[in-house]
Amino acid sequence: MRFVSLLLAVVFTTVSLLPARAAQRTSASAASVALSACSIAQALPSAAPVESPASSPSASPSPTASPGVTPLPFSRPGQGAPILVPTLPTPTPPSATPPPPPTPTPAPTGSLGPVFLVHPSPLPSGVPPTSAPTIPPAGASPLPTEIPSPAGPTPIPTLGPDQVAVIADRVSGTNTEHQPMDADGNVRVYYRDVILSGEHAHYDGDHTITITGSPSLRNQRGDAVLNAKLITFDTGKGLATLTGGSGATTEGVEHGRLYYTGARIETLRSGTTHIERSSFTTCDDPKAGYHFESRSADIYPGDKLVARKAVLYLGLIPVAYIPVLVIGLAQRTSRALNSSTPEIGYTQTTGVFAKERLGFYRSDDWYGYYVLNFFQKLGMELGYVAFYQRKDNRRSGSINFDDFNYNKLSGGQKRYNLSINDNENFSQHLRGNFAFTYNGNYGPFVYLPPSFSLNSSVSYAGTHAQENYTFSRYQSGSQQSNTSYGFTDSRQLTPRVSQQVNISQSSNRNELFSSGNTDDLHVNTLTHITGQAFDTDITIDKTNQTFLSGIDKLPEISLRPHLRSFAHFPYSVNFIVGRYHEFPDGVETSKEEANLSLGPIYYRIFNNTDFDMGVNVRQDRYGTGDEKAQVTQNMSLSSTFGRHVTNSLSYNEVNTNGNRFGPFQTLDVLGGNSSSAQDVLRVFNESYYNLTLSTGTSFNHIAQPVSYQLTLRPFRAAYVQLGGSYDPSFSKFGPTNVQVATPFGHDSEIQFSANLFYGGVFGQRGILDKAIYYRHIVGDCYEIQLSYRQDLKEFDATINLLAFPSRAANFGINQNGPIIPQSFTYGG
Repeated sequence: MRFVSLLLAVVFTTVSLLPARAAQRTSASAASVALSACSIAQALPSAAPVESPASSPSASPSPTASPGVTPLPFSRPGQGAPILVPTLPTPTPPSATPPPPPTPTPAPTGSLGPVFLVHPSPLPSGVPPTSAPTIPPAGASPLPTEIPSPAGPTPIPTLGPDQVAVIADRVSGTNTEHQPMDADGNVRVYYRDVILSGEHAHYDGDHTITITGSPSLRNQRGDAVLNAKLITFDTGKGLATLTGGSGATTEGVEHGRLYYTGARIETLRSGTTHIERSSFTTCDDPKAGYHFESRSADIYPGDKLVARKAVLYLGLIPVAYIPVLVIGLAQRTSRALNSSTPEIGYTQTTGVFAKERLGFYRSDDWYGYYVLNFFQKLGMELGYVAFYQRKDNRRSGSINFDDFNYNKLSGGQKRYNLSINDNENFSQHLRGNFAFTYNGNYGPFVYLPPSFSLNSSVSYAGTHAQENYTFSRYQSGSQQSNTSYGFTDSRQLTPRVSQQVNISQSSNRNELFSSGNTDDLHVNTLTHITGQAFDTDITIDKTNQTFLSGIDKLPEISLRPHLRSFAHFPYSVNFIVGRYHEFPDGVETSKEEANLSLGPIYYRIFNNTDFDMGVNVRQDRYGTGDEKAQVTQNMSLSSTFGRHVTNSLSYNEVNTNGNRFGPFQTLDVLGGNSSSAQDVLRVFNESYYNLTLSTGTSFNHIAQPVSYQLTLRPFRAAYVQLGGSYDPSFSKFGPTNVQVATPFGHDSEIQFSANLFYGGVFGQRGILDKAIYYRHIVGDCYEIQLSYRQDLKEFDATINLLAFPSRAANFGINQNGPIIPQSFTYGG
């Protein structure tokens, strides 16, 4: 009986628990669906959903929810209105009566459309959300992309891919399929990583949202903002159209911002921005700086800006017309993508000239620029430069063609230059390269026969072996030619043994000199052995030539022992033995060589002086009985006196014994006995002044010149440098180079460089080789550089855009590189 009573109690207990466990399983399943969907909780502030009529009490009765189950708004992908998803019920104590299982809520059907939500409370005062958003300049701290939402666990609906969410203070209309709705006050429209804002938004019930009331568009990162009079957004195409728009971005800009305006601006789902009748600049005040106006422009985020039929304005004055202007907005962008405005100038050789480079861009796999140059005294130059690659990166290369029509020279000349380079990736381990060059122009007054070169190579790179095959052909007119073949094989035979084999064959032909007609075959092998006690190299080098010259190594063995007892001592030991054959002298003999190097060894003296020294000893012995030796010594003594004076004294000595030029004429030729000393004295006071005096001696009873250099910083932004030498042998000063740099007004700087001659050995007096450099920054937008060089009788001018300093986005007059000398670079 006890057993029966116990069994009945277990059965009744199990049956009474089934409803509660079923309810828990149903709630857990719904919660799992809610958590596994794609949530935009990080992008949306806390908001309450707008219920459709189907879910309101006046429309139709809703299913009765189970006790302890709270409906949450939830929107599935492809449905415009939210549905209700039950949350997890409150755990029921074992003594309480378990609730019945909940009835599933039917999901309303609907098409892909916007979801309208209402702000639970007004946004913080003092921060109007519909005011024109701003972005910090490049390099500054970024602003937050959204105003923090009020704290609270208010649930947020989950959106599907490409679905739109609209949040506002007030929403009116019917939140059902194909029904219009309106949103007013602090309107936000979220789509992917784009946020549209305004005071009013109207949805036509199909696929268009119209935003008014100071509308704007920005991305989630906050580095691109567009403002307009009216914004229309197509929810189906993901296309936002701005009427009378203006924008700013810091993406790809290294300094400041890139501003642009347009009569009509379209932002595509891909992130590309298309602008009709556009104007763009990097200046805060384009009227005081520069700006471009173009018929149309396309901005590819993180890639480039392409403007068509662009006109450059300096202030209000148009100065240049560019059919296609391409400005790179990525650090990796090649400078070939950047178009340039015309360069105008004058030189004594070319006369008045004008240069222009017009960029083109077909795709990421085909881009480049055209070259159009005019020289008054020479003629025209037309060029085409293109870079290409396959989408799978199996092929890439470049084409460079120049047509020089020097019709202003005597008789007229038409010359061509062509260069083609192609890289092939046949597989992961096999690659090839092909290069062709034709050179018909060596300069305006250089007359040489045209030449061409052809080079190709195929290489294989494996785990334990690498092979390389090469071919080259060069020909200059009909007088000179060269053809060569090469093969290289490198293998790791064992973990300690590697070998490399080089075989090359070349043929030279010269119609002017018969001695230039040669055929060469060269073989070289190198075997490297790594051991615990030593490293060994075994070299075999053999050359077979029409006119023999050089040295054959048959073989040469180099041994470098590792002495563990001296592991912490600075030394090196090398032993060489081999047999050599020198041509054309016909000397053939053996050689043994020992080479020992010690140091450098450092030692501290008197707490203000450092002494270091090193020595190298070499001994050679030959099969002919010749012997030679050489000892090289190096020492230096560096001292510091107080806080403003330092002195460095160095000494070098070489002693040679034996036949320095034998038995080989080209191998192991040693220098003679010599000794020399140098002394450098430096007097300084931080960065205010620095005087350096240096001299030396070769101990040959001949006085050596004394060099001097004085650098002064009268104040932080000024710089003066004097440098030259004094020769005691002639009791004369050599020319003194003078460089001066100082501010010259607001955001301006002037620099002067010249050589001061005193007569002496050069027989000249006065200030010669004068050069003046001027630099001025306009509106923190662009930099003007002007220079005049007396020796070249040349005037240069350059304008650099400060927004793109590392991408050479500049234009100028007679721009042949940096205007300001590199030697003038100094800290501010």
